[in-house]
Amino acid sequence: RPLSAVPLVALAGFGLYELGCPGVAKCVEIGLPQLVLLVFVSQYLPHLFHSGKHIFDRFAVLFTVVIVWIYAHLLTVGGAYNDSAPKTQMSCRT
Repeated sequence: RPLSAVPLVALAGFGLYELGCPGVAKCVEIGLPQLVLLVFVSQYLPHLFHSGKHIFDRFAVLFTVVIVWIYAHLLTVGGAYNDSAPKTQMSCRT
């Protein structure tokens, strides 16, 4: 049963991602690394660090948001969006 339920839930979740987070879905440069990092922090880091506390399980979204915000800030300061369209600048810059 998990083998058939996981793809169904994943496809439904990815299909609704743009409706749930319109600001992130408009900027692929920020949104895609955030998704990959969220899966890594929530699924792989708890198995790498076997501590008694479940910090990475509980605060995976917070860690991911902080890391991706710093990444977006570095892109903004570095001038990655200076020559982009105004719509891209509004959704991707910090």
